[in-house]
Amino acid sequence: MWFAVLLYLVLFDNAAVEFLRRDLAALPDAMNRIAHERKSRANIRRVAAARRALVAAGPASVTAEIQNRCRWVFVVCGPEMHTETLRTAVRHLGPLTSLEIWVVTDSTRNVRPIDPEGIHQVVDVATPDHFDDHQASIWLKTGIHSHLPVGEWCYLDTDIIAVRPGVEEIFEHRKGPVAFASDLTISVNQVDRFSPWAMNCDCTGHGDTHSCSHLREQISERFGIEVPGDWVHWNGGVFLFGPDSAEFLDMWNARAIASFDWPEWRTRDQGALIATAWTLSQQDCPRLPAEFNFIADLGNGDLCLDPQLGWALHPAGPWHQARLMHLYTSRLEDPEWELGRDVEAPVIRQTLVRANRWRRFELRQKAKSEYEDALQGAAQGRQRFGLALRNAFWSIEGNLGLLWLRIRRQPNRLRISRLKAGLGRRIGAKERSA
Repeated sequence: MWFAVLLYLVLFDNAAVEFLRRDLAALPDAMNRIAHERKSRANIRRVAAARRALVAAGPASVTAEIQNRCRWVFVVCGPEMHTETLRTAVRHLGPLTSLEIWVVTDSTRNVRPIDPEGIHQVVDVATPDHFDDHQASIWLKTGIHSHLPVGEWCYLDTDIIAVRPGVEEIFEHRKGPVAFASDLTISVNQVDRFSPWAMNCDCTGHGDTHSCSHLREQISERFGIEVPGDWVHWNGGVFLFGPDSAEFLDMWNARAIASFDWPEWRTRDQGALIATAWTLSQQDCPRLPAEFNFIADLGNGDLCLDPQLGWALHPAGPWHQARLMHLYTSRLEDPEWELGRDVEAPVIRQTLVRANRWRRFELRQKAKSEYEDALQGAAQGRQRFGLALRNAFWSIEGNLGLLWLRIRRQPNRLRISRLKAGLGRRIGAKERSA
């Protein structure tokens, strides 16, 4: 009877097997989460109170030049979720900026009209009929300079949420024809790691290190440009452009449109952006600080939020006081969506657990390093001791050999009378010197 029960538990799927297979490994984190729940709730309240105070303070003061020349611009067209996401983005940006907010759209494609509240100007542009909605939005985005008056502009994806004043400082960071932030969805990212998400290949998978070279190979084949696989590429969710940006944006636009017809390429704009940056030798162009495009991917188990330090992609840091957050994994189209409840709270709850896990890892690594250093030191000590013994052995053996050679050549040296005479001379010399 008991043997049959044991056999069933071992061989067939059941609650006990599932617990051992999946839940047991997560039990320490779950216990930590329960233990830190009180502190997590306190941190959630502190972060929310600080954010509300910053929003209540209103926009930061800006110079007359920035006020007159700089504007924000969004691009949206197509499904209802995009216009609803735009509404959420404008609702958060409006109270934190004194600059105008513009929107470029193709109204004939919009399932639902754009809510004009908080928007200063809507630019309606007819997009090519043969494009789908996604392609049309990329056409508008990469060629956005063609539809706007001359000035300094900051493009924002509709999933960019402003969270604190001072967002206008972003306009101080354009040192080249354009300015983008690094595409850091996790603490470490690069072209080869992004490649499976830009190409129609079977390389996408799970894990932080899954990558391939297909994007680099396609860029080399299509444009004759060699891009290093470890280059940290730009994120297109936020970028600055101005009167001198036309050459860059025109090339980006042309290449993005051309890629629509390439079966190897997914319908995205970042592959064309990488190729354009390297073609025009802008790969080292100064980048926007992470605080102006902090990518908070809720699927990133290392994402952290601390009331004092701010946001980080990993408990090891670096930490940022984010002003513009890129929330592409959040349901911004939901009218009930809240930054505090839907983003800050879950991240704060996982932060204490993840930080403790990281500290445990650091302690284990430190102990392991010290143990390995001790082993290495002991091995080096044994080597030094062995070398000293060998040196002593060869020294003694050499001296004895030399003495034996002298004895063999001059055997009279060992006569008793000679040894006494030599000893007497040494004693007498010492007495005279005294």
